[in-house]
Amino acid sequence: MITLRMTIDHDITATVSTRGRIESTLPLVITSILNQSLLPKHILIYDDNDTLTVMSSLWWPPMLELATRLSVDLRVLRGSCQGQVKNHQQALSDVQTQLIWRHDDDAIAETDVLCRLKETIDSDDTVVAAGPLILNSVDQENSGALYSSRLADIFMATCLQHSQKHESKTLPVEHLQGSSFLFKKAASTHGYNPDLSRVGHREETMFTHDLSLAIPNGKLLVATDAVVHHLRYVTGGIREESDHRLWDQDDKIFLEYLNKRGVSLNLSESSSA
Repeated sequence: MITLRMTIDHDITATVSTRGRIESTLPLVITSILNQSLLPKHILIYDDNDTLTVMSSLWWPPMLELATRLSVDLRVLRGSCQGQVKNHQQALSDVQTQLIWRHDDDAIAETDVLCRLKETIDSDDTVVAAGPLILNSVDQENSGALYSSRLADIFMATCLQHSQKHESKTLPVEHLQGSSFLFKKAASTHGYNPDLSRVGHREETMFTHDLSLAIPNGKLLVATDAVVHHLRYVTGGIREESDHRLWDQDDKIFLEYLNKRGVSLNLSESSSA
């Protein structure tokens, strides 16, 4: 009999939409989820590949065996092949647990990420979502970037979650970066913007901001002691797309969104916070 050192939370489902990364980063991502000190009860993989499927990979049988030993329900569902937004929207219907941990297929979570995100959400009834630090590269802290947590600064500052230099264990933000975040399903009835292109540029920005509007005084928090390494892998995912008009189309939708939400963009670097 196997004695688990991890704890399983039956109210959490992890979801991953994947395309073009079956033999690169996806197995690392699933392994990092299965290595969490707090395990999700379910992991749903949305396979958005045209030909090669996740379950045909050589690593799938041992990965499934590991999940079974840990009492985690690991499943692969056929994606829409219309882009990640469709899959993320489908997950809102498929998931039956109270919490959803949305995770990118090239984002590697350190072992205590889910535990810290769950603790952060549980810290206050008004917290509807929590995200970790999202580290893109070891050199980013030396890039001279300005960081902000505000929607108004999104075109002139870097997302606050990309910085490691924080004094507080939790930080309030107006939106979360999409590589990894935990949210309350009950706050997600607005869903994802269906007009976005298949690259889904800004999808999580709008989605998470609207999570905070779902209840009075809704909060989004960043747990600064939880770290996810975003590999930004050079192939697969939206990096298979080369038509920049898709990004331009999505930014147009995003600007309309900001206007409807009464957000005035800051264009001066001195306005970041």
